[in-house]
Amino acid sequence: MKKIFYESDCLSKEQISDYITDKLNGEALRTVEHHLIDCPFCNDAVEGYSIVNEAPQVYTLESQLKPVTSKVTKRHKLPIYNLNKIAAAILLLVLPAALFFYLNRNAKNQDLFSVYHATYDSSFTTRAASDKNTATSNKELEKAFQYYEAGDFENSIVHFDNYIKEQQQDEEAILYLGLAYLEEAKTSKAIQYLNSLRLNSQSYYEEATWYLALAYTKEQDHQKAKEILEELLKIENGYYHKETNELYQQLK
Repeated sequence: MKKIFYESDCLSKEQISDYITDKLNGEALRTVEHHLIDCPFCNDAVEGYSIVNEAPQVYTLESQLKPVTSKVTKRHKLPIYNLNKIAAAILLLVLPAALFFYLNRNAKNQDLFSVYHATYDSSFTTRAASDKNTATSNKELEKAFQYYEAGDFENSIVHFDNYIKEQQQDEEAILYLGLAYLEEAKTSKAIQYLNSLRLNSQSYYEEATWYLALAYTKEQDHQKAKEILEELLKIENGYYHKETNELYQQLK
């Protein structure tokens, strides 16, 4: 009994081209014929290629689209089953191109994030020296910073979160919690904390705004990232001014 779904991948453009132009033989021919037995989509694609290409050759996508459009315009009543087969052939070409475009764009965004992202240094030692009564006595905060400094951002999140439940106005702890989420690629949570801090803090406005822009870049929300970067560009001699200008130009 035939399997409903054949296990191999669909035929490539080259396989279909060679098949309809009788260039296949031996094992290669048997592989294609075996696949066509159980794959209606590739069957339609093969027939679609044959319809589009009245001469025995396969053209590029651009050259295929013109004959198809011309035939539809002239005849007005091209049979529906033929249109479906043509569509299958074209879709077989369009899908890989669309997938490549999506992956390429996503890779570019990740590259931009990687280029401009640097883990924000911990200031726990400095803070502890100036504020011993609060920072060093609070075990949750101490553990949070220790895990952060060790690069264990998952555990640092747990302790920063526990600490902030008791100290909701501690802006520095909120900043590091947002940064830890960003390091863990939990961008939605990072955006939540960084945006809240950006809107409510003067002391950490630049840091929160810069890393918020990076979070939106990672999320591929270029419009939002540019809006955030435009705010930073208004700060003359800002700490992140050079990086902000460069990233903004890249996102245009």
